Amino acid sequence: MEKHIENSVRIILIVFAIALFAIAGYLYVQKATEAATSAMAFVFLIVCVLTIANYKRIKGFGFEAEMWEEKQVQAAKLIDRLELLSKASAQQVSLIAAKMGLWDSGLSNPQMADLVDTTRRILQDTGTTEAERTNILAPLYQRVTLNYVGAAIRLVDQELRSDNAAFDVEKKTGITDTLRERMRLTDEATKRLRDIKTVEMVERKNIQPLEALVKEDPAFAGKVDLLAELAEIKTDIGYFEANGVLRRSIDWSYLWK
Repeated sequence: MEKHIENSVRIILIVFAIALFAIAGYLYVQKATEAATSAMAFVFLIVCVLTIANYKRIKGFGFEAEMWEEKQVQAAKLIDRLELLSKASAQQVSLIAAKMGLWDSGLSNPQMADLVDTTRRILQDTGTTEAERTNILAPLYQRVTLNYVGAAIRLVDQELRSDNAAFDVEKKTGITDTLRERMRLTDEATKRLRDIKTVEMVERKNIQPLEALVKEDPAFAGKVDLLAELAEIKTDIGYFEANGVLRRSIDWSYLWK
């Protein structure tokens, strides 16, 4: 039984090592050298822990240490060490994934949700408490919310850009007082949108300021489809926060393409 648990923890660490290696490769491509180096260092540490127990003596890197033989090791102590490393690995994966790129260059919400689910199950298997899992997964939850907020802002911004494009076409036949007023309202709505703080919406886990803008600003009069989509995103945010899974599997990065 103890051997089975030990092997399970080893498999978990291997999964984390592969994930970190993939993330490190992505970060190198994105020229985030420092973050990539940190991820690769953790991969090396995991590999060392997974292989080090097979040797009685290790010498190198300026130090020499006596190691236990496999038959002499106490399974419980080894498992404790592997579980501790698995928690640290999960934390590193969460932090690195949460800080990777923005919008179309980072992980999409479906990818983030898969990472949350995998990490949660690994942490449960290694005996972490609910409080520990919540703390480790917090950066991933925040990134999912950030993706939702970014998508909501982009939808509103695209609506305003679409209106401005329509105005450019209308101006070719002459600028009327009505057109001038519509242009003014759109410009003011754009300024109001720019004043809305993304960080505050992420921290509060809601997009109420955006909903209020679309409901109250005359530039958005009649845009029921936009308001309905914002309501869906608001529901998505609350659902993920409560359940840790996506209500709708949408890759919002298409909005930036």
